[in-house]
Amino acid sequence: MMKLLYLTNIQIPAKGAQNLQIQAMSRAFNLVLGKDFLLISPQNKENKFLDTDFNWIKIKISKSLPRFLKQSILIFKALQRVFKFKPNYIFTRDIAVACTYKIFGFQTIYEVHRPFQTMIGDFLFKVISKKNKNCSNLAST
Repeated sequence: MMKLLYLTNIQIPAKGAQNLQIQAMSRAFNLVLGKDFLLISPQNKENKFLDTDFNWIKIKISKSLPRFLKQSILIFKALQRVFKFKPNYIFTRDIAVACTYKIFGFQTIYEVHRPFQTMIGDFLFKVISKKNKNCSNLAST
């Protein structure tokens, strides 16, 4: 059986399409994979006690920190949980997550919807894009 971990730095719940899309995909992944699916995201006051029908780990991170630090803390606080869960794939919409976990030897699936706005993001994408799985190839694994 395939194990999938979805790692995001997006606040859930929140306003916006990206938030709703992550929740919808998490429910769909859970329907197919059950206990072999796990979502990891930041904890906030709205989700601290929110129940869902999928496995969800919420990591506490101070909201007062700059975005880069919050993102870095999430990536590294999640690391122990990721190694414990042992996913076949890590799914993310975050280039830093994809790069970091690729370095640690995990298969990553990176979802992107638009060109990068920064040279750093563009560079990181070029570095990992040859090594990442294409979603059309995933169906055959």
